[in-house]
Amino acid sequence: MNYKHLFGPVISRRLGISLGVDVVPYKYCSMNCVYCEVGQTTHLINEPEELVDLPDVIKELNEYIEKNPKLDYITFSGAGEPLLYSKIGDLINYIKAKYPQYKLALITNSSHIHRADIREELLKLDMIMPSLDAVDQDIFEAINRPHEDISIKDIIKNLIEFNQHFPGEMWLEIFFVPGINDSQDELTRMREVIKEITPERVQLNSLDRPGTEPWVVQEDKEKLEEIKSFFQADLSDNILVEIIKKVDKKLYDENPGSLEVEEKIISTIRRRPCTAQDMSQMLNVHINAINKVLHKLIEEKKIEGAHQERGIFYKLINQS
Repeated sequence: MNYKHLFGPVISRRLGISLGVDVVPYKYCSMNCVYCEVGQTTHLINEPEELVDLPDVIKELNEYIEKNPKLDYITFSGAGEPLLYSKIGDLINYIKAKYPQYKLALITNSSHIHRADIREELLKLDMIMPSLDAVDQDIFEAINRPHEDISIKDIIKNLIEFNQHFPGEMWLEIFFVPGINDSQDELTRMREVIKEITPERVQLNSLDRPGTEPWVVQEDKEKLEEIKSFFQADLSDNILVEIIKKVDKKLYDENPGSLEVEEKIISTIRRRPCTAQDMSQMLNVHINAINKVLHKLIEEKKIEGAHQERGIFYKLINQS
């Protein structure tokens, strides 16, 4: 069965086997990050809205979980910022009450971690994975291109305050764009901020497939190792710094759903190059599930992407 609000389960580099719950239409977000794998933000908003129908989301969850699936997490993520959904607190309460056997995670750009109306619900999450790509406002705007009402100073303050009360685990992700946020000054200031936030993990990430803007390139692996060592040297032993690793191939072998999507993608682009959004619509597969498999195929050097006027088009390598 194809779902409107659920995708996967997908194989996540960080969460293992994860059922995605998408409560934001494509592409509503509070930022328009230059590296975003989903594409340009078309609706740059900063006020929570009832973007989807809560009973519809609950109905899909009930139908899917009736099968008693093997999952490491149920994860709020998708084509935009999940905390822009005004009813997400109600959804968290529902899942935690009805399906306590599953861990619940949130992937967020950190812009709405301060929402007072859902504070108690957010504290019920098992895992939160916020992003923090800069500590300087100019650098923040250059990379994340946020709504005009969002400041990095407020985001940092809100992350510090939130984690003082959060009983679950926080894994802080930093995405590095060469020449923008990897200077020694920015890294030194970032390390001081990490000390104040005190996440359990700091995860360093960089481009591994074409991003929204063609000028964004992958950070040098040696540079990421240097950053990891620089951070870890002055952080508490309770904070683990790591470079986000590739997906364990064994997880794909254990999840035939991902293999089926892979076969469909290869068959589709064998006929003609397509964007991720094209494939999502043609195959009736959520764009996040498409993107997860695209990552794997690029790592395996089976496909490549090229920027064109309408977006990033993917084709098989060695196919003209």
